[in-house]
Amino acid sequence: DIVKLFTKENIVPENAIPWIFNLVPLVGLVATISILLYLPLGGFPPVLSQNGDLILILYLLIIPSLAMVVGGFSSGSPYAVVGAQREMATMIAYEFPLAIIIISIATRLVQNGGVNVFALSTIASTPVWNIVGPLGFIGLVILLLVLLIVTPAELSKIPFDSPEAETEIAGGLLVEYSGRNLAMFYLTDGVKTVAMASIIVALFFPYAISGLFGLESYFAYAADIIFYLV
Repeated sequence: DIVKLFTKENIVPENAIPWIFNLVPLVGLVATISILLYLPLGGFPPVLSQNGDLILILYLLIIPSLAMVVGGFSSGSPYAVVGAQREMATMIAYEFPLAIIIISIATRLVQNGGVNVFALSTIASTPVWNIVGPLGFIGLVILLLVLLIVTPAELSKIPFDSPEAETEIAGGLLVEYSGRNLAMFYLTDGVKTVAMASIIVALFFPYAISGLFGLESYFAYAADIIFYLV
């Protein structure tokens, strides 16, 4: 479907602000792809890594949603404006819990004497499950459940799809988008889904499964990547 959309005509509404309307899909896609560059993949280290990369990832996660909001407001459609308003309200609801989860994990690492606690490399080398007691274990389970609830909200999936509710506001934010712009938004959604799943694994399950089965070489990398993605 995405490939077909790239071949379709890109229509800009008469009431839209053309340069903003056409720019924000690309901004959202670039930001989402950038997130993947900071995430490890199985036994492979991230392409980019620095102190505080978790904070950067948190900001990058906001950009695709902001791009959709700006695109909705710039389209000139009342349906898109309503969708943009809903998306802004939803963002306030899910970004705060996501920040709390990251800060909670970083705080536990600090208590354990960790350095650069907002770096994914630190979490990978010191899984939080290994440094907590019984009460801490319960706390981590709660944080994991909260993250699993926040994830569909971050991705605007059911039951958190009110900004794009097709039955109410005809697609909401994306109602005026078509062609390559719509394809980029759909591609952004797919990449962001992979990114959110990778973040869950990187924060709570930074383990290499190949060691459990004594795998080596390419088999080890393949097993770790499959475990990471599944």
